[in-house]
Amino acid sequence: MKKIPLLLLFGLIVLVSISCKKDYQCCYLTSEGERLGADDLGCTSGKYSKGEAEDLEAGMIEKANTEISGTAKCEEV
Repeated sequence: MKKIPLLLLFGLIVLVSISCKKDYQCCYLTSEGERLGADDLGCTSGKYSKGEAEDLEAGMIEKANTEISGTAKCEEV
């Protein structure tokens, strides 16, 4: 009987750690792979889950491809 609460607690800890948000910086890059603009002008920072950062990066890449012939990258800071 004591195993059920222990398993629930373990599951909750795993769930919280998976959904934990971390600091990410996402930047537009030129076609040469350099940051667009000086002083992080083409960058945004914030706390995102890994999935949110991947979605943001995908949207930025699509926009960069069509508007500046570049790309984008999100990195954990």
